[in-house]
Amino acid sequence: YTSPEISLSPNMRRVFTMNALKMADGTVKGTYSLRLHVPGGDPPDISRGRITCFTVIGNVAWIGGHQDGDDPPDIVWQVVDNGQGSRADPDEVGLTFGPFNFPHLFGAGFAQDFCDETPDGLYFGEQYGWVPLFALRTQVEDGNIQIK
Repeated sequence: YTSPEISLSPNMRRVFTMNALKMADGTVKGTYSLRLHVPGGDPPDISRGRITCFTVIGNVAWIGGHQDGDDPPDIVWQVVDNGQGSRADPDEVGLTFGPFNFPHLFGAGFAQDFCDETPDGLYFGEQYGWVPLFALRTQVEDGNIQIK
């Protein structure tokens, strides 16, 4: 899917592809690709990795994974499936977070904790405080999220 401009970087666009399955033994198999770019600007910044966990409550999924090449590699985000078809509200996707964003806050094991704890928000230190996850989500402009 493609999400609209990101408020922290107004000209930045995200193209996010993800697919994950939870196996009978509870393990998760999946991958993701995230392309960040400014239309007509520099070449895109592309990150890829494995999805290692997810938890679904209703129509919301907390997703965690490992980004290729990062140490520690943990990355997390949240998605919302608001239904199918043209009459459904747009699906939503959150910003991704990990040690590359806030190394002093997120360490190894953060992805699994995010999936296990299904937090309503994240604490970003004294400067930003506690930020609810719904405030970090944007509507999907093109594409579809399906949680089954």
